Amino acid sequence: INAEYMGYSRSVYEVTGHGCLSFRALPIGSRRSDPNPRAARMASRRDSLFCSLQHGTGVAMGCRRFVLTAKHGCGFLAWNSSLPGYDYHAGKSKSGVDVVAAFVASAQKYKVGYGFYYSTVSNQMVNVCDGGAVHPAGPGQLNMTQDDYNDLVIAHLTELWARYGSLDEVWFDGGYQPALQNRLISLFSVLQPKVVAFQASRLHDSVIRWVGTESGLPPYPVWSTCDPDGYGEGSPDSNYWYPAEADFTLQNGDNWFYSPTVGVHPPAELRAMYETSVGHNTAVIMDLAPFPNGTLPDEQIAAATALGKFIHLCYDHPLVSTNGTASFKGLPYTLQLELPPGSPALDRVVVQEDQSFGQLIRNFTISVTTGGNTSILFSGSSVGNKFIYVVPAAERMTTSSTATTVVLTVTETLQQLAPRVRNFALFACDGVAAQIDKAWRNGNTK
Repeated sequence: INAEYMGYSRSVYEVTGHGCLSFRALPIGSRRSDPNPRAARMASRRDSLFCSLQHGTGVAMGCRRFVLTAKHGCGFLAWNSSLPGYDYHAGKSKSGVDVVAAFVASAQKYKVGYGFYYSTVSNQMVNVCDGGAVHPAGPGQLNMTQDDYNDLVIAHLTELWARYGSLDEVWFDGGYQPALQNRLISLFSVLQPKVVAFQASRLHDSVIRWVGTESGLPPYPVWSTCDPDGYGEGSPDSNYWYPAEADFTLQNGDNWFYSPTVGVHPPAELRAMYETSVGHNTAVIMDLAPFPNGTLPDEQIAAATALGKFIHLCYDHPLVSTNGTASFKGLPYTLQLELPPGSPALDRVVVQEDQSFGQLIRNFTISVTTGGNTSILFSGSSVGNKFIYVVPAAERMTTSSTATTVVLTVTETLQQLAPRVRNFALFACDGVAAQIDKAWRNGNTK
């Protein structure tokens, strides 16, 4: 297991939803037997301009890794394939632009990690729907046996993983067919041994799971361990390290491909999605959905910029912070922070574990004392990579004439081991949030 895997959830990442459905005004759940090669080949309009826009927008908001949809369910390949008998790829388009190559070049220019989404269980060019089973070919589709299709998947992934350098993340949306397991294990081992792989349990050491919702609002608690065949919140009792990733869209209504009518989430909703996903011990991967011509809609750039601005202005500037370097003398284990008189009203608390030795904390409380009065802000179980507590408005304190003490108390850990708290921090971010919301309402999104 590599160091990048252990720390992968420390960032926000982006995935690009762009393919056949972008050109056909169809929702993501659509299933048509006609793969419409002409429309899909328009996807090659995604060129270096789009890649630069995506990476520039993402880097500005703090993204460190980007995932391109190299092949979605329609079967169109965004790279120039050299495989015989499968001409449904960017090299056969009018421009012949290898979009994957342009994407990689742009990522390298911006010095960010990159990877690819490839659906192994859906390909409408071969009439394979979710699950990976081949159905009789319809008009315009290739006629293949199940073995032919399985060979095609391995050939595509071999091209994709061997041609474009060391990848940071690969996506198997919907998982993979069990018949491919041994061949995929070999492919990971030979071509991408250090990659982090989404929904690839039992294939690779460094795997991550789906948190179970695309709303951006995963449940609490979420654990870094989970049954290898599971997803969702995970389990503290599992011995399988399988962290969660939460995916959501900038567009409303879970629309992963551009739709001209749905609009985008406003900043307040995106903040809640960020704080509920990252703050519940998941990584976040957020969708950018380009226009059919490959450029990014201004409203998506503005929404991403607003979220990034809040993350930087809020979470880069704690009122006070500490870590768990104090000697461990048994449980309960406490860390204490002091806010001097006149400090801004506390509205957010962050706790983070160093998970190098696993997720150890099992129960904890956060309490606050002002003017001799003590109350419990929160009692919880999972911390993991990051726990964010947003103090409800009714419980927020106004500026106090006396000092305020906030205490983290860990009452239970795995096997009573010493908790490894790498960050305990207090924040006052409502003012920043209000400014961003006001600018959004007034149309000032710079």
